[in-house]
Amino acid sequence: MVSGVFRSFRHRHLFKPEDNGTTMEDCLEFAAPVPVLGRIVEVVVLKEYLRRFLRERNAFIKQVAESEEWQKYLPH
Repeated sequence: MVSGVFRSFRHRHLFKPEDNGTTMEDCLEFAAPVPVLGRIVEVVVLKEYLRRFLRERNAFIKQVAESEEWQKYLPH
C-alpha cells in the first residue's frame, strides 16, 4: 500500500474495444483525510480539480498514443 495525503485513493483504467480503436475510462475513487471537513473540500475543490487533471493527462496520452511519440516511452 502507498501512503499519501488522502484517506483513501483508488484509480483504475477500463479499456473498451471500439470499431475504430480503444476507449479508456478512468475510474477514480477518493476520500479526503479529514472526514467531515474533508467531504466539503472533496465536493467544492478536489472533485473538479481531479477531473481537470485527468482530462489534461488523458489528452496528452491520446496525443502520444496516436503519433510516433509513444516510442519514446516504451523500450525497443
